[in-house]
Amino acid sequence: KLTGLLPENTAIRIGGLMRITNSYYSNLIEGQFTEPATLSARVPRRDSKLLRELAESHIGVQELLERAVRRPKSIEASWGVFFAPELISVIHRRLFASASDEDLRLSDGRLLVPGQLRDVAQRNVLVGDHAAPAWESVTPMLQRLQQVYGGQPDQTSRVLSALAYHHRLAFVHPFEDGNGRVVRMATHLQLMRLGLASPLWSLSRGLARKQDEYYGRLRAADQPRRGDLDGRGQLTQRGLFEFVEFMLQVCIDQMDYVEQSMGLVSLRQRLERVIGLESRFIESG
Repeated sequence: KLTGLLPENTAIRIGGLMRITNSYYSNLIEGQFTEPATLSARVPRRDSKLLRELAESHIGVQELLERAVRRPKSIEASWGVFFAPELISVIHRRLFASASDEDLRLSDGRLLVPGQLRDVAQRNVLVGDHAAPAWESVTPMLQRLQQVYGGQPDQTSRVLSALAYHHRLAFVHPFEDGNGRVVRMATHLQLMRLGLASPLWSLSRGLARKQDEYYGRLRAADQPRRGDLDGRGQLTQRGLFEFVEFMLQVCIDQMDYVEQSMGLVSLRQRLERVIGLESRFIESG
């Protein structure tokens, strides 16, 4: 629907600009950094210039992954493929393959290995004041997530599973660093597979504009189950439902924003308001 608002060539060009937007905001969101559990949980934020450079390096990766999703082989693939641990590793490896040593250097001096899961690195990490699951459990947890969220049969349940998986993957924290960008890219590709991700809107932009609430919802869904009526797993089901509701609203808000910004009717209405407020236009007739 959004793409249909504009001529094809215009939509393609704006889509390229939105990749820049998506990549920049996804990097900008990264305000909580991860490091080995034995070290301090405080790491300086990267400056805006470095954020721009990181964003630019990820634009081509996003375009490459989007093309892969649109291939007939991917379209015909099962829904579960988009939750495979192997895909998550590929996304991380692609995003950081061309990163400089400065970008890859962890706080203990080691270099992050693109695509390497924590159980391979045998590293536990802290995420703020939250200890991520032990490294030994990373691959089994990813396999379980694929089984649960990748096995949904219909469109509605698949949308909900993609947004729920966003939190659960972030909770597992499969890599030593760079998890946020991987999680948001995975969600973007899953929505593309469902035909819901347009090149004209950016989930990361919406999350960056509500960054505090985004992190708050993630933390709330990290909490233990609140009694027998709060699901059957170890984590709160209510917190997860509230996170999914938040994500749905962010998606809808961004779609509405783009539609209103690019709609010819709304453009005319904004122009009329500007002219109406300017007395000299009124006086000139």
